[in-house]
Amino acid sequence: MEFVVNHLDGTKIRLKNNPGEVIKPEDIKTVEGKGLPFHKQSFKFGNLFVMFKVTFPKSLTDPQVKLINTAMANLKEANKESTEGIEVCKLTTFSES
Repeated sequence: MEFVVNHLDGTKIRLKNNPGEVIKPEDIKTVEGKGLPFHKQSFKFGNLFVMFKVTFPKSLTDPQVKLINTAMANLKEANKESTEGIEVCKLTTFSES
């Protein structure tokens, strides 16, 4: 999965997870070094945390299933066009330790 987020500093970052990895509701992922700068160390950055709020529908109609299949088929092409020149960052699983 890949998606683009607007960072607090105004830049765009393309985030991606491991191929085949499923994002679940309330999952927290982190992007090392892409958070806010440390106090009095503006050259050093903390981590960016991403919490996923996922809402699943109870069911889908046949037309909705067809639309999803079409959207998924076109997703890679759309991402390539809209994210050229944007930094790609890897999502990693958040651990409190």
